Amino acid sequence: HMIVFIIILLLSYFMGSRGTVPEEQVIKNESSEKYEYKTIIPGDIEDIEEGAKTKTIPMEIFLILGVVLFCLFLFKIPYRNEARKDETVLKEKISHEGQKNEAVVEYYKKAVLLLNKKGIPYKDSFTHWEMENIVEKKEKEEIIKSFAELTKLFEKCKYSTKNINENDVNRAIEMYEKIEQKVSKNA
Repeated sequence: HMIVFIIILLLSYFMGSRGTVPEEQVIKNESSEKYEYKTIIPGDIEDIEEGAKTKTIPMEIFLILGVVLFCLFLFKIPYRNEARKDETVLKEKISHEGQKNEAVVEYYKKAVLLLNKKGIPYKDSFTHWEMENIVEKKEKEEIIKSFAELTKLFEKCKYSTKNINENDVNRAIEMYEKIEQKVSKNA
């Protein structure tokens, strides 16, 4: 947001300076307190070229914008590393027996948060069915299929008497990664 503000500020500075009239071209009419402008007809091609010149954006502006973009890039790298650490912790949870249900629930929650960042509305009061219906209305086919399957796995581990096995956990990971890939590809 700050970058957009800086760009607008710079554009307004350079665009606003074009409409100024030099003082020697302004005549004050004393009877009416109004200002009038002399009409100057350039006689030489040099005068025409001089009047046609515009200000250029100084190199310092590009340097500042480059530094700002570089800083934004640097701040994004730790965020990516945090996400990878979370992924490693989650995979360690899976390796322990009895925590397979938690792993599937975590991948479902991460998928919901990822879709929420993309613009899909989410409230704590939504059921998994409501969330699936919202995704079906607003997303592309690949994401819909992956999220529907992940929702079924979530439902199985939360509400079914059947036990979650290693294949279910691996399938949940695969569906989450597909969603993550499609969301980052479209972002």
